[in-house]
Amino acid sequence: MKYSIKKILLDTNYTFFALSLVSAFSIIGAFIIYLNPHLYSSIDYKALFVWLFYNRLPHNFWLYGVLAGFFFLGISALICTIYDIKRRNIFTLLFHICFILVLLAHLINAVISYKLPEQIIPQGKSSIIALPPPHSPIRFFLDRIGFDMTPAGYPKNIMVKLIYKYEEKEASGTLKINEPIKIGSNYVILKYIAPYLRSITFKLRSGERLLIPVLTPESSFNLDGTILEFQAHNEDMTMFKILMIEGEKKEIMIWKLGDTVKIKGVDYQIERIIPDTVGSAVVDIVYDPSMYIIFIASTIFTLVLVIRLLYGKF
Repeated sequence: MKYSIKKILLDTNYTFFALSLVSAFSIIGAFIIYLNPHLYSSIDYKALFVWLFYNRLPHNFWLYGVLAGFFFLGISALICTIYDIKRRNIFTLLFHICFILVLLAHLINAVISYKLPEQIIPQGKSSIIALPPPHSPIRFFLDRIGFDMTPAGYPKNIMVKLIYKYEEKEASGTLKINEPIKIGSNYVILKYIAPYLRSITFKLRSGERLLIPVLTPESSFNLDGTILEFQAHNEDMTMFKILMIEGEKKEIMIWKLGDTVKIKGVDYQIERIIPDTVGSAVVDIVYDPSMYIIFIASTIFTLVLVIRLLYGKF
């Protein structure tokens, strides 16, 4: 027997089938992400539809399957909501409304949300972090870092005091682990604290000749016509990645204490390395307006569920 579109949308068998497809595609997607982590490394940092627009890959078929399943469930829930209103079935109506709100929240999240991961805010220095349009940039100044040390030598009770300026309004706030602060419609979440390298001084010796280049992350150093640019360092700051430019020649080098480096044909030994560091806060900046809708939907769902368990049907 042929079903009309309305009957298909109201049939719970098709609803369970759509849920099964969403679950199956999600499981397939979990395996695909596990096997191809490099393809999905940025999926959490952009709105889903924006990410899909720039990453039109054949591997993403499971995402389209999940979206199709949720689209069917959303239309089905809307039709069921209309029938609930006609039948005055209050409890079922509220459950369907909660489900529609959750889907709406995920749709909003997939269109306009974003996450800026691991933004570094060094202490004692003004930092400007640009946000995606139409949001204005945020200017941060890290005033103070506080923490206690455990007997094992690990920091705990980490506290960061920030002074920030957003849309011409200046304010301050205390940032802690699992205690974000809200700036405009964005949440700033503290991930961890870490040393920030302001500059690195090398002492290079060749016989009686001594060279002392001072490199910073933001600028290059001209050493008798040879340009040195700092690129990166390892966690304990014992190895440094340096770009050396001599005329048209570019070379990436790893410098560490005791090594010999060749500059303009002369061998220099790295006699001393002096890093200049300050503390810094590493934060995520998250914009997700769907959180309020999720909160409203979950609150309504919980209240309705409790009332139904206590008093039964209307």
